[in-house]
Amino acid sequence: MNKDVTESPPTPPKQKGKFSRFVDGTKRAASVSSNIVKIGFNLILILFLLSFAYGLAGGTSSRVGGATEILFGEGPETIAVLDLTGTIVDVAEEGPFGAVAEPNIITPRSLLKQFETIKNDDAVKAVILRINSPGGSVTASEEIYQLINRFRTETAIPVIASQGEIAASGGYYISLAADNIIAAPTTLTGSIGAIASTINVKELADRFGIKEIAVTSGENKNFFSPLQEVNPGQQEQLQQMVNEIQQQFIERVSNERNIDPALLATITDGRPVTGEQALQLGLVDQTGTFYDAVKYVRTMINAPDAAVAIYKQEGILQSLFQIIAAPLKQFNPVANLRLPTSHFFPGTPAYLYAP
Repeated sequence: MNKDVTESPPTPPKQKGKFSRFVDGTKRAASVSSNIVKIGFNLILILFLLSFAYGLAGGTSSRVGGATEILFGEGPETIAVLDLTGTIVDVAEEGPFGAVAEPNIITPRSLLKQFETIKNDDAVKAVILRINSPGGSVTASEEIYQLINRFRTETAIPVIASQGEIAASGGYYISLAADNIIAAPTTLTGSIGAIASTINVKELADRFGIKEIAVTSGENKNFFSPLQEVNPGQQEQLQQMVNEIQQQFIERVSNERNIDPALLATITDGRPVTGEQALQLGLVDQTGTFYDAVKYVRTMINAPDAAVAIYKQEGILQSLFQIIAAPLKQFNPVANLRLPTSHFFPGTPAYLYAP
């Protein structure tokens, strides 16, 4: 006769203490982070090798201190194309990760570097500025204007402005420094004017009981605060400064375009015009596409098969980060702004050559 054997209940697992659970969690997080880093490193390595192989295959050609992309043409002469796309600003975030945070921008510093590269390339016989810009900083626009003029004087290399979709306000301002301006018939150009703006939210702030406490050294130090009543006297001061900046723009147009003063007075009120209208008004020299600009320059320098090369500032590593950052820009709303952010946020008035 078998005895009944009573099975003892299973021993419950020993509960881990808080410290043990914390250590386990940290290990799992470290493992996940390690895997992400490994994947990222492998991706960068693969893209680097692909970029390097592309360069060896002739996709890019390195020329005297800077990388160039040959568009077409096989002659010994080179027409350097500088892509001036985006908002004109004075300074920009540098480094490879700036590609994620910054929109397309044009800065005096980047243009200066490109000009210095071109100066060291004896093959360059002309420069085409491919301009796609709605304008931007007044100071940066003037500095770029001076840079172009100085480059022309020091090198005797002709500079042609080829206006793309938009070359308005500051975009037109920098075009004035070129030897010749070519706009597409549908280019949005002109918009000769200056603007300084901010946003006043005092009524909204009063509704929610929001007050500003500012200790200033003078009544004008808290100039155009978005939380204070608009001071007519301060607004008048700002208007005088805008008028002064506008007068500088008008003088640039008058000196470079030789337009009848009576006509000039009617078209310097900030209005944008098409490329065809700009030609009729004397704001540009001719209408045509980028390829028409290339044909014009080839005839000018008597080089019918001159190589057309885009000069880029970034090296192979920075180009790599640009490739990686491109899909990330769509998630960054700042990257899609067409004007400097100071133009949109309250409390930061800025002088702009902008539509």
